[in-house]
Amino acid sequence: MLAKILFLYYFISMRKYGTSLLFICFLIINIHTSKAETKFTIDEATRSDLNRIETYLNKLTTLDSRFIQFSREGVVEGRILLSRPNAMRIEYDPPTPVLMVAKGSTLMYHDKDLLQTSYLPVSETPIFFLLKEKINLSQEIIITNFEHGPASMRITLQKTAAPNIGSVTLTFEDEPLRLAKWQIRDIQGNKIDIALQSSKFGIAIDKELFSLIDPTPNITIEGSD
Repeated sequence: MLAKILFLYYFISMRKYGTSLLFICFLIINIHTSKAETKFTIDEATRSDLNRIETYLNKLTTLDSRFIQFSREGVVEGRILLSRPNAMRIEYDPPTPVLMVAKGSTLMYHDKDLLQTSYLPVSETPIFFLLKEKINLSQEIIITNFEHGPASMRITLQKTAAPNIGSVTLTFEDEPLRLAKWQIRDIQGNKIDIALQSSKFGIAIDKELFSLIDPTPNITIEGSD
């Protein structure tokens, strides 16, 4: 299957480190046309749950959390920072030399070993909606599955206009509602699971951590607000 690899690091990391990255499916845009999955049928009870999730996400201001990433290549850890509506930072623990910062409409990807930096539109990522000022689960998004268990809820989403960038499944603890983990899946079925640990919500986070600074030439790129 033909694919356009947006970052050289994809090849380097798989050979050198033997591990997928947290948002590796962000970096692969398949050339062939892919049909979106069938939209999930929403009944009244499900609509009520979805409204709760939408309200929760819109009220989410900041997140500072450790994470553990599981994939078929192994387990890696790191730290994720989120400052809604338009900023995110993901930094892996050594030896994985990856830093990603999203601000406004731009995602910066920096390889600390190769001293290379690349840029990608946030809109081309499966979780673009998390950085929107107003999250609306009925606009720009296809809900392909929803599950409500005794103490958790899972919702699977795709971007309506670009199903070929994959899907994301968000898992929430319930009562109280709390984002706990997510899974990213590409159209070939490859999956990466990310579990949040020691999460802190609604705390102050230094805005400088979200600056789009290319660490090699020390150039700052202004992101869209």
